[in-house]
Amino acid sequence: MKTIVGSRAVATGNIVTPWPKARGMGNSSAPRPGRTGFALAVGSMLGILLLSNLSSAESSPRGKLEDFFARATAILSAATDAKDARDDMRDLARPLFDGHRAARRALGPEWDRRTEAERDEFARTFRGVVVNAYVQIVQARLPRGEPPAIRVIGEVVAEGAAIVRTQVPSRQGGDVQVDYVMGESEETWLVRDVVIDGVSLVDNYRAQIARVLRTSSYADLVARFRTVGGTAMPEPLAAVASPAAAEF
Repeated sequence: MKTIVGSRAVATGNIVTPWPKARGMGNSSAPRPGRTGFALAVGSMLGILLLSNLSSAESSPRGKLEDFFARATAILSAATDAKDARDDMRDLARPLFDGHRAARRALGPEWDRRTEAERDEFARTFRGVVVNAYVQIVQARLPRGEPPAIRVIGEVVAEGAAIVRTQVPSRQGGDVQVDYVMGESEETWLVRDVVIDGVSLVDNYRAQIARVLRTSSYADLVARFRTVGGTAMPEPLAAVASPAAAEF
């Protein structure tokens, strides 16, 4: 991962974005009459506003994430089924992630030994696994009942790389810090890693991948990822600290 040195901190105030918990998840009660229609109306209005501001949202890493959070809010506000909500969130998050860059970092030296077709296949599969892990972990930490508010607390940008820091209230109390490591890609910004309370998703998988390659083979590694098919993590998230989280 590229170290950002001498970076420029963008002075910005905190922006609070609500991220409601989808109705139907956990032990929540049935939706009240008329609630679904209201939520759909809110979602439609958000969609119109988001489309009108799409170009400005694409211009900065923070803007790209704020656009994502607002779209996620619209999805979860209108959701009535937990599984559908998770599927919709994965569909929304998938284009946000740079699977190629994340896979290259996770695979390490093995990346250079793979053909272009193998790299493309691994990148697609790895992106699906990381996206699903991100959705599952964040959802598991959100408080039940009252919807949390995502606070964008800062943005650091330097030479085509960025970290956007956010906080969200945890169901255990206090705040969870979620940092998005991003990079420029074809005139937009994509997420290369997500660091949750100092634990990097990509570095976590990198450690797992290295262990599999030491004890087995690349073919076995690919088979494992194909088995999970982007619907589950190979192992629970381990406490693998991210260098990027420590530098800012």
